[in-house]
Amino acid sequence: MLRKAASLALTTLMILSLLGTTMNIRGILKNPAARFFVEREQNELTAKIEYELARYATPDSISAHISALLQETPRNWLVIEAVGEMAEMRNIPIKADVIAAKDIAYDEDHGILAGSGKCLKCMWDATNCELSAVLLCRAPIDLTPLGDVSGVVLQSTNYMLGRDVDMFDLGLSVLGLGATALVPLTGGSSETIKLGASLIKTARRMGRLSSTLVKSARHTFGRAINWGLIAKSGIRNFGPNLRRVIDAEKMAPLVHLAQNVEDIRRNTSIPETLHFMKLIDTPADARAISRITKAEGKQSVGIIEVLGKNRAIRATMRYSDTFITAGAAFLTALSILSGMVSGILHSLIGWLLKRGLRRLARRKPRAKPA
Repeated sequence: MLRKAASLALTTLMILSLLGTTMNIRGILKNPAARFFVEREQNELTAKIEYELARYATPDSISAHISALLQETPRNWLVIEAVGEMAEMRNIPIKADVIAAKDIAYDEDHGILAGSGKCLKCMWDATNCELSAVLLCRAPIDLTPLGDVSGVVLQSTNYMLGRDVDMFDLGLSVLGLGATALVPLTGGSSETIKLGASLIKTARRMGRLSSTLVKSARHTFGRAINWGLIAKSGIRNFGPNLRRVIDAEKMAPLVHLAQNVEDIRRNTSIPETLHFMKLIDTPADARAISRITKAEGKQSVGIIEVLGKNRAIRATMRYSDTFITAGAAFLTALSILSGMVSGILHSLIGWLLKRGLRRLARRKPRAKPA
């Protein structure tokens, strides 16, 4: 009697656990607010980053990483210095021969003759820009409304003359000029959107945008902007037409991208933001990097370089409480089911053994031959 009651209780508990698991998973799939993963709190994020650095930022790995960076052509001194500063802040020693090689390379790259003409080349063609030079050379044009206006005028002229139109550049210019109309839907400020869009445009001209992000942005611009109305608009009536040109709801992912890019700039600097643009494939990536820079500031470049993009972005997320509850319920049900199956198999094997022994006991011994 007691065994039957225990079996019934376990069966009931298993069924309830399975129902709980099903309900939780169904809630996650149906409710947009429910997710398998959620963002860590900022203080929790900082602790997680330090934990990951303690595992992966060793003296040998840091020294090897800097040595590899010194072999690149051209050398990215923004990253080299960032990794060194990150190690210094955490008292991680770097091998003496690596420090010596770094000092020699720095003198080679920062001599008087080496620096001449860099700004002129950068202003002429953004693909020639180094991250340290872009602030002085291109920022006065690219990071102001003048850059957006010139982008619209240039691409509209190309359209009218039947030339190829850079829809990405034109879309970012429209995004920057139409920022005021987009603020009510997305929040934030128009200045944040404008500066973020300008930074994305500059990164594109420097060849620092991933092909995945460019492809995704072009698709969004194609859906969110009324290109026909832009073509019909002149300089005088373009401003009043902006609210009709942009579908704010469809443009929202790129608006959030621009906002997060500007947040990265505010937490670090323009050169560091342009460095990060190469790592951003989706608006979600921009959001994650923005949160890392909020937690770590200018050390973020060195941290993400050492941990790697994927590991650093994973550090910003954790399993949601809903997912943990669902997982616990599932494991409980699985444990009970395993126990029941084990009990059934144990009983079945015992029954088969007893039956076999009884047959052996009933079998008569053979008579011995005379």
